[in-house]
Amino acid sequence: MGLHNIRLGDLIDCVFPMLEQESAKSKSESKAKRDVVQAEEERLVAGLPSNEAYLKEHLESVEKLVEKEQSRRTSVDARLMSIVGLTSIAATVVLTALFAMAAGTMPLPQGVSKWTLVLGCFYLALQLFAALYAAVKGLSRASYSSETAVDLLPPPKLARSNFLRQCISNKFDLLKQHQDVNNEKVSQMAVSHRAVLNFLVALVILAGAASLMALNREPPKEGGVCGEVLNKLCAAHDKSAPIATRKIVLTKAVTVEPFPPGEYKLNLDAVLPCVREVLRPYSDFHISGWQIIGRVDKHQLRAGSAAIYGSNQALAMARATWVRDNVLSQLKLFDPATAVMSVGGAINVGTKVGDSDLQSDRAVDIYVLLDQEVPQTSSIKLPAEPPTSIACPNLARKLD
Repeated sequence: MGLHNIRLGDLIDCVFPMLEQESAKSKSESKAKRDVVQAEEERLVAGLPSNEAYLKEHLESVEKLVEKEQSRRTSVDARLMSIVGLTSIAATVVLTALFAMAAGTMPLPQGVSKWTLVLGCFYLALQLFAALYAAVKGLSRASYSSETAVDLLPPPKLARSNFLRQCISNKFDLLKQHQDVNNEKVSQMAVSHRAVLNFLVALVILAGAASLMALNREPPKEGGVCGEVLNKLCAAHDKSAPIATRKIVLTKAVTVEPFPPGEYKLNLDAVLPCVREVLRPYSDFHISGWQIIGRVDKHQLRAGSAAIYGSNQALAMARATWVRDNVLSQLKLFDPATAVMSVGGAINVGTKVGDSDLQSDRAVDIYVLLDQEVPQTSSIKLPAEPPTSIACPNLARKLD
């Protein structure tokens, strides 16, 4: 087939298959042909002999044709249902890939390769939609004619032979109506098959393109390259100079305590000056991170507090959040982006735990990560060990 034989409809079927609209001339010709066939049928039925056995034999033949057409309808519906099932599964896979590309969870190459994959997946989704739409349209409700009592019961004054001729004519009309509806279903099935064929061809092409992209993709660089660079830097380094190593020190800076039972706030005017004073020695060091741990005592929450917080863990987190948002946030050396919030349980457990032990568990511990360049030949002088808790007057007074 040459290029000059390719019709516009063939190109449309490659993009989005659909039924061609029948022109007015074609409709007129089809109607004229059907009228001729119907007139010929009526002539042949009217020319049948009046032998009842002979007429019954022809009536049974026409009934078999109607039953065969009904079986054809069942077969077409079964095929359309199988297309719906297969295309639904394939559509789920293709749409998942498209959504992964849109969300950025699926890494994509750049340039022409990216456009090839994205447009290829969109074309697959389009063909699946065309196949599914045609199949569902073919399965949609159709009007099938059926016989009524008037067709089956003979009029009182009508001769038996004439009634049998009338039954044969009615059967032929019923057969033609069923054939017309089933032919529409078959046409939709043909459209669905064409869309599935487009999907399979595009799938093979897209798989080949993806394989070529995978073969041409540069492998990741080996980790040994970094080792070579480090070896060169170390060789060029003055051996007499101390080699600096990175040392991270996790230090417990301060413990804010005690919180009132079932409460998550303290007197901010009393807490803030104390925490600022305790953390002052750390202002000369680079703090790379903060860890804020909220703690509670071993007792269960009372009904009123449980209705507010729900659990001891939630109360502990509320205490840590209050310290971060109301106390540490007012310090220049505090960076909330490097702060990690966590929950700690009670330290003092057992049957012989006094009130002072319970108070020490209703606290918030603040840790700092000191990030320093420490020479191997010398030692860093850390600030004097700060108090692990702060004790200021009226610290535990609740805020209104």
